[in-house]
Amino acid sequence: THIYTLIYNVTLDLSPVSTDGGDNVYTACGNGTPGNPQPGEGLYNRTILDTDNDAIPEEEDEVCGDLPYITHNKDAVMVTGPNANGTYTVMYTVEVMNLGGAPGAYDLVDTPNFDDDITIVSADYTTTNVVPAVAGGALSFINGNPNTLADDISIAAGAIQTYKLTYNVRLDLSAASTDGGDNIYTACGTTTA
Repeated sequence: THIYTLIYNVTLDLSPVSTDGGDNVYTACGNGTPGNPQPGEGLYNRTILDTDNDAIPEEEDEVCGDLPYITHNKDAVMVTGPNANGTYTVMYTVEVMNLGGAPGAYDLVDTPNFDDDITIVSADYTTTNVVPAVAGGALSFINGNPNTLADDISIAAGAIQTYKLTYNVRLDLSAASTDGGDNIYTACGTTTA
C-alpha cells in the first residue's frame, strides 16, 4: 500500500471585484446531479490509476468538498424624528450571508462612531434566523464602543441571518452642551483634518 497525501492551500473570492477569473458564483459539489460531483464544483478532485502502464486507466475515483463563504451587508440607515423628546431613532439592518457550499461560523461586531455631538440615549438589537438563537438586547451607550452581536455563530450554506439595530440618539450643537463635542455637526462623507 502506498499512501499519497495532497495538500492544497486555496482561497475563495466571490466578491464582484475579484481578479481570479471566476464567475463569482459558488457551485457546490453535486450541484448538477446530487451525489455525483463534477469538475468545476466545489473542491472537486479526481484520481486515475493505470496499473499496467498502457496509458489507459484501470480505475478512477473522485472526491468533492465544499467551502463556506461568509459575507455581510449593512443596509442604509433609516432615521425618524425628531421624537417628542427631541431625540432621533436610527435603525440599521445587517445581513450575514453564507454564499458558499458548506456551513461556517462568524463573529459580528458593530461600532457606532457618530459625530461627537451625538449622544446615545438607548440602543438595542434583535435577530432573525440566527442559530443558535441570539436573544439580542441592549447595546453600549458609549459612542465608539464596539458591540459584539455574534460570537462563533453557525450559518448554513445559502443561509441569511439578520440583525436589526436601533439607536435612540440626541444631537446637541448648543454652546452650553455637555456632550463633549465641538458643537459643529460633521455630515456623512465629510472629510475632516
